[in-house]
Amino acid sequence: ALAVSAFWGGSTAVRLVMSRPRIAALIERWGLASSGVVAAAVLSTLAVLPALPDPVAVLAFGIMGVALAPVVPTLFAKTSARVGAAGAERIAGWQLLAFNVGAVGLTALTGVLVDGIGAGVVVPVVTTVLVTFTLPLLRAADRLHRGA
Repeated sequence: ALAVSAFWGGSTAVRLVMSRPRIAALIERWGLASSGVVAAAVLSTLAVLPALPDPVAVLAFGIMGVALAPVVPTLFAKTSARVGAAGAERIAGWQLLAFNVGAVGLTALTGVLVDGIGAGVVVPVVTTVLVTFTLPLLRAADRLHRGA
């Protein structure tokens, strides 16, 4: 519970701070891939060291929340620049759907798997999602960022 709270607390805090123009410009300058790389490194560390002390694991989840916070708002904000104003509404709906499937659906599925199999299933699930979905999407976001 503390780790999940740290993740969402870090994410929420960064998104609130992003409303400041200077902070938004700084995050824009770093690009999406930079924050995603930090999150991927933290996730990889958690996968390699599953017996981290509880306070370190809670801190790691907080760092992941901070690192991933700019991704969704920045992608939404750049939708019309990437696809044009005419298709932005439709694409934004698909983006929101994808975000909800990932943030809510995968979280719920992980909870069901933990209930049925045990807590040891979290590391394989997170690693599978990271390798299968997150890293390719971060790579695509980086290509879009460099091309824009």
